[in-house]
Amino acid sequence: SIRELIHQGPLKLKDSSKSLDVHCFLFTDILLITQLKKSKKYKIIKPPVSTNRLIVKELSQTDKAFVIITINDYN
Repeated sequence: SIRELIHQGPLKLKDSSKSLDVHCFLFTDILLITQLKKSKKYKIIKPPVSTNRLIVKELSQTDKAFVIITINDYN
């Protein structure tokens, strides 16, 4: 199948102790999480995740926040 870009845009990534400004690319088969560097190039900061291994849950209806859960080989 041909990989196509579905959506892209900036997000705030919150890990356990830090928050990063990232730029995400959602393709038909993978999600890429990148950072824009000063050289105006994108650097992949997380391994690409297959879309069939993603679960997306909305945190609340008033905030524009959601959680992405990746499923590993052991579920």
